Amino acid sequence: MTTDNSTETNILDKIEMIHCRYEDFLKLTVKQFDRAQLGNTFCLKNSSYSLKGLWGENEIRYINVVVEMCAYDKRPDYCLFKDEINIWIGSTGANFNICYIHYAVDLKIFTNPIKPFVDNVYSYFDSDKYIVGEYFITNSNVKLDCEIIFEDFREQSFSNLLKIQVNSLDFDDNDKKLMSLIIYSGNITDTFFRKYIKIAEIIASADGLYKIFQIVFEFIIVIFL
Repeated sequence: MTTDNSTETNILDKIEMIHCRYEDFLKLTVKQFDRAQLGNTFCLKNSSYSLKGLWGENEIRYINVVVEMCAYDKRPDYCLFKDEINIWIGSTGANFNICYIHYAVDLKIFTNPIKPFVDNVYSYFDSDKYIVGEYFITNSNVKLDCEIIFEDFREQSFSNLLKIQVNSLDFDDNDKKLMSLIIYSGNITDTFFRKYIKIAEIIASADGLYKIFQIVFEFIIVIFL
């Protein structure tokens, strides 16, 4: 977290991870969870982290996932030599993958226009590069008219992960970072609205009765064809 509009993080909280469980993905079925192999991944132990603010604001709370190369110069008893690490990364295809639930909206679907599916942020490691990706959490509201004769509006809300930019920098032997994935609160809200034209509205128009008769006759013709 940064405060006083600073460019440096001055409050740091470490995030604890645990193996993902079915209850971490409530919008998915057990079959979807197993098919995506989410049980082999890690999830936040505390899922109530709050994001706040954006660039230029006084206070920003964000999540930064950092992958660093083993400190071969400081812990030679634990780490391989740099050349050995580079060979291992190149031969194994070491990669980083974050899975999350993405929501798609199709207002043509009457009963349930919001469809969740598993998406991911995926990147291979290059021992000569430092990858920096920035993402926003965006909010969406869906307001649906669920009745044909009378108005009955129902609202649903969800959040999505939106990629802003991904940059590739040269690897720095000092901090040894291979990748940083930064997630901000995007302060962006999309609103979807669906409304059906009611029979009363048709009748209220100047030629409403004509349209009513036209619809009735077309319906009868379709039945007897």
